[in-house]
Amino acid sequence: MKLSGKTPARPEGLATGCLFNPIFFFCLNLVIFSAINAFIFQFIYGNKEPGEAVFVSSIFFGLFLVIFQTVLIYRYFSPPKTAPTNEFLRDSRSEIVGDACIFLNMILFQVIWNMITTVPFERVSDFTDFAGRLFALSFVALLIYFPPRVFYLAEDIKRRRVWLTILSANSPVIWRVIFGAN
Repeated sequence: MKLSGKTPARPEGLATGCLFNPIFFFCLNLVIFSAINAFIFQFIYGNKEPGEAVFVSSIFFGLFLVIFQTVLIYRYFSPPKTAPTNEFLRDSRSEIVGDACIFLNMILFQVIWNMITTVPFERVSDFTDFAGRLFALSFVALLIYFPPRVFYLAEDIKRRRVWLTILSANSPVIWRVIFGAN
């Protein structure tokens, strides 16, 4: 916002510093990876044991990916102290590669978001069940759906059309989780 000549509504403070801390981001991604890893193992192996080598390999591979993603994200958004020594990083093509990586990250998170629809949900039994599902879906949306889209929503967050598009695009997931299967 500062580069475009706009001033932020709120200066950076304790809350934003805490929420955008790399350690918080790393831990959040570890939790998300653990849930995805458990889901994939359950989907592939069911109640059978996958074997120690496969399980341990997946844990170390996931840990490497989470570390790699955290470093890349925070390096990408940190203002450089000096000009890059690599010629490619000074070229405008490097920005295209960075934008493509952010877009790929968003697509992968969308795949994870859509995995929610594979979970069998029973019909809603009462209001507390409805409220609990609505809270859980909102919480999961804040963890999985919105973070990769923040970069795209930054300029359009106040447009009603954007929120209606998000709502209509996700209505199948929302309907299935909130109201259950047919």
